Amino acid sequence: MQLGAKGYVTKNSSREEMVKAIHEVMNGKIYICREVLQKMTELD
Repeated sequence: MQLGAKGYVTKNSSREEMVKAIHEVMNGKIYICREVLQKMTELD
């Protein structure tokens, strides 16, 4: 993300989540998949 990525999905992400990520990024938003968000909140 520091190098300019606007979205992040893992290979475990569902097809639906990948499509959602593409739409979000195309609309100028940032998207981070549920799996990564969950792991980030576990670290807090």
